[in-house]
Amino acid sequence: MIKKRILIFILAVMLMIPYSGMFTMNMAGAATLSAPKQFLVQAYQNYNVLYWKNNDTESFIYTIIERAVDQGEFYPIAYVDKKLETYRDMSVTNGHVYRYRARTYTSDSFSPYTPVVEAVTLYPSNFRIAGVYVGQIDMEWTYPDLLLKRVPDYYTIIERREYGNSSWQVIATLPITETAYRDTDITTNMRYYYRIRVQYAKDRHSSYYPSEYGLGTDTAFPLNTPLWGYGTIDGRIRLEWDTQNNYGGSAYLERQTDSGDFSVLAGNYQNSSYFVDFGAIKGNTYTYRLRMRSKNGIYSVYTDEISVTAEYVPVPADLTAAAYDSEKIILSWYYPFDDETGFELWRKAEAGKWEKVALIPKNTDTFADYSATAGVTYSYKIRAVRGDKAFSAFSTETKIVNMYPENPGQIISYINNGILFIFSEKPAPDNTTYTLEYRRDMNSPWQRIIHADNQYVTAKLYVDGIKGYYFRIRANTGGLETIGPEFYFSGTAPETPGNLEVLHAGYNRVVLTWEDLSNAEDGYYIYRSVRNPDGSVTRTVAGSAGKDAQSFVDSAPPEGSNVYYEVTAYNISGESKAAGISVKVPAKVNYTDLAQYQWALDAIYTLQGLGVFEDSTGRLFDPGNVVSRGQLARFIIKSFNIPYGYSGLRPPADITPKHIYYEDVMTAVDLGLLHPDANGNVYPNRAVTRLDVLIMLNGALGYAGMPAVRHDTGILERFSDYSHVSREEADIIASFVGEGIISGKNGQLSLQSYSTKAETAAFIYRTLKRYKLI
Repeated sequence: MIKKRILIFILAVMLMIPYSGMFTMNMAGAATLSAPKQFLVQAYQNYNVLYWKNNDTESFIYTIIERAVDQGEFYPIAYVDKKLETYRDMSVTNGHVYRYRARTYTSDSFSPYTPVVEAVTLYPSNFRIAGVYVGQIDMEWTYPDLLLKRVPDYYTIIERREYGNSSWQVIATLPITETAYRDTDITTNMRYYYRIRVQYAKDRHSSYYPSEYGLGTDTAFPLNTPLWGYGTIDGRIRLEWDTQNNYGGSAYLERQTDSGDFSVLAGNYQNSSYFVDFGAIKGNTYTYRLRMRSKNGIYSVYTDEISVTAEYVPVPADLTAAAYDSEKIILSWYYPFDDETGFELWRKAEAGKWEKVALIPKNTDTFADYSATAGVTYSYKIRAVRGDKAFSAFSTETKIVNMYPENPGQIISYINNGILFIFSEKPAPDNTTYTLEYRRDMNSPWQRIIHADNQYVTAKLYVDGIKGYYFRIRANTGGLETIGPEFYFSGTAPETPGNLEVLHAGYNRVVLTWEDLSNAEDGYYIYRSVRNPDGSVTRTVAGSAGKDAQSFVDSAPPEGSNVYYEVTAYNISGESKAAGISVKVPAKVNYTDLAQYQWALDAIYTLQGLGVFEDSTGRLFDPGNVVSRGQLARFIIKSFNIPYGYSGLRPPADITPKHIYYEDVMTAVDLGLLHPDANGNVYPNRAVTRLDVLIMLNGALGYAGMPAVRHDTGILERFSDYSHVSREEADIIASFVGEGIISGKNGQLSLQSYSTKAETAAFIYRTLKRYKLI
C-alpha cells in the first residue's frame, strides 16, 4: 500500500514538470513527424472551433493544441486523439485575441508546429439609443478594447422592427470599427425596436444585443407651428397655431401661473387652430406655450413661450406680393393707423413651417424680401405690433409662386385662305399670362398683339401684310417672365438646299448631306424614287429632317437598286424646289471565305450594310488579311458616319490625293484620330496593331460625344501580358476590356499583334453596339 502511494506521488510530480521542458525532448534516432495540415480557426461568440487534417500514414498518439491569449505565451490546452480533426475551445471571453498552434506527439517524438492562426472574440458590450429627434434616431454601442491591436474583418448588423410588426429588417451593415448609426428612414408617430449583432462570416454571427427582443424607442413627434396671440377688441386674448402639418396630433395649450409654473389651459384640440382665453383681464399680460400630442400619446417639444397683453391693436389690410426676380419679392399692405410701433412679417414655404422674416418699422407699407428662394411657393401674412407684447390679428394670407413660368412652347401656325392662324401650344397655366408679340426685324422692339390668362392665346393675321415678321409668346407670373422660341414667318418658301451629296452608301444605309442655304425653313423632306420593272417610277417620302439639318440617313434603301433622292426645304408657306442626286445602292455580298470566322459574321455583314467595305471586291472578304492605317481610317470614318472634311490642313508628307484612302486619312488627321510623326508621316500603308485599332476607336467615341466607360485598370491583370500595357494607355484598354469589346487571345491581350480585317470589324461592331450607335 505504501509503495502504491509513493508511485502515485512520483507520477504527480512528473506531471508538474514544466510542459515546455518536457516537449523539447526528442529522442535520438526517432522518426520525424509532420505537422497537422490545413490548420485553421473559426470564431464564434462564446467559443472558437479549430480544424485540421492529420497525416494518416504517420503513427502518433495525440494532436497537442496550444493557445496564447493576446500577447501572452503559448501553453497547451488540449491533447486530442489522433482520430479527431477538430476541437472547440469554450474558454474564451469578450475582447481578446486568441492565437493557436498545433503539433503531433508520439511516445518519442514531436512534429514541428503548424503556422499560428488567430481568432478575435468580439461582440457588443453596450448598446443604447443616444438621441431621438424629429426625422432621426441615433444609436451607439461599444466593443471592448483589444490589448493586441487587431481590426478583424467583422461587421455590425443593425436590425429594426416596427411596433405591431413581427418581422425584423436589416437597416445597416457597418465595419466593426464604426460604433454609431443614425436612422433617418423613420415615420412620425411610430415606435421602433433595434438590436445588433456581429457577423463573423457569412453564416456565423454573435447573439443579438441587448436581446433578441431589441431596445424600443418612440420617434419624436414634430412641432410644425409657432404660437401666436393678440388682444381682442373686447379685452380677451385669442391664441392661434397652424394645423396644416400636425400629423393628426392634438394641441395642448398651457398658461403660466403666478407661481411661474404652467398649467393646461386647453387640451386635445385636434382640428381647431385657435383658442380664446376668456379668463384674461383687459390690460394684463399673460405667458403661454403649446405642444402637440400624437395619437399614441407622444408629445412634441414646446413652442417658444409668448407673452401677450390683452390690448387691441388694429389689423393691417390688403397684403399683396409680387416677384420681380427669383430672389426678390415685394410686399405691400394698407395701414391707416398711427398707434403701432412696427410690423411683423411672417412667411411659410409650401409644406413648411411659419417663420418670422422681418420686424419692420412703423409707418411702412412696403417691404422687399431678398431671402426668398427661386422655385418655391410662399405664403405671407403680416401683423402690427405695439411694444413687444401687444399684437394685432394677422392680415389675410397672400400666396405667391416664386418661380419662372414654364416655357410656353413652340408657336403653332397654319395658313388658310390668305390668313395666318397663330396659337399657343398649350393654355396658360394658373396665375400665368401668355402674351403674343411680334417685330419686323432683329433690331425692332417687340410689340403686343394679344394676351390670354388661363387659356390658349390665338391670333388671325392677313398673310400679305406680315411677310418677314418674327413672332413669340411671353409667359408672365407676377414679375417673372419666360420667353418662348421665336417663329419667323417669311411669307415665301425657303431656298433649295445646295450641294447634295452621298456621303456613305451600303445595302442598308445611305447617308445624304447638303448645305443649308436658308434661315426660313422649318425642316426638310427627303424623297426617294425607284424605277419599277414595268418602267414606272415610285416616289415615296424616305423621311424628314429638322430645321438647320444638313444630313439624313436612309436606313431602308432598296438593296441593289438605282435610286434618285430629292431634298426640299419647307415652311408654312410651302416647299422649295428639290435638289436631286442618283445613287446605286449596293447589293449584299455573301462572302465565300468566312467559314472559319463564324464569330465575326454579324460584325462583317453589319458593317458591309453601312457601306464600310467599299474596297472589297468580288465575293472574297479576306478576313485574315492585316489592316493598314489608311484602311482603318476608312472603316472608322464610315462606321461612325463621320463627314469628310480637312479644309486648310497641311497634308502629311507621305500621302498624296491619288492615294485610295487620302480623304479618309486627311479627315482622321483633322479630327485627331491619326497623328503624323515628327517628320510629318502617317504611314497609310503600314499594318495596324490591335492597340492601334482601340486607340482610334477611343478617339472616334470622343468625336461622337460618348467618352469611353471607365473601368479599373486592375481588370487587365487577368491577362499574362498586362505588364506590357503602358500607364498612359491603361485606362483606354481597361475600358474596352471591361465593356467586352476585346477579350484577348489565349489569356493575352496581344496588343502588339497585327489586327486582321475580321478582328478589326469585330472591334468596330462591338463598339458601335455597346455605345448604341447602331
